[in-house]
Amino acid sequence: IESLNPKIETLNHKIESLNHKIESLNPKIESLYHKIESLNPKIESLNPKIESLNPKIESLNHRIESLNHKIESLNPKIESLNPKIESLNPKIELFNPKI
Repeated sequence: IESLNPKIETLNHKIESLNHKIESLNPKIESLYHKIESLNPKIESLNPKIESLNPKIESLNHRIESLNHKIESLNPKIESLNPKIESLNPKIELFNPKI
């Protein structure tokens, strides 16, 4: 049993050291807790603002979808113009003076 005494003492010192560390952490933890508590009302006050944005976001989404459809409908028209533009290129070159 006497041979265990040094080990027990070492363990006791480690336990004491850990207790001091825990005690030093307690104020920090408490401070963080208070900061979190103070943030709660701010977060709660943001909820209505966020909720009020939802319809606006939905409206913007609809507008984007509408614009996408318009772009999609314009794509074939633009593509159909490409051959016409290409056929005009030689004619335009005739009017450009060569340097």
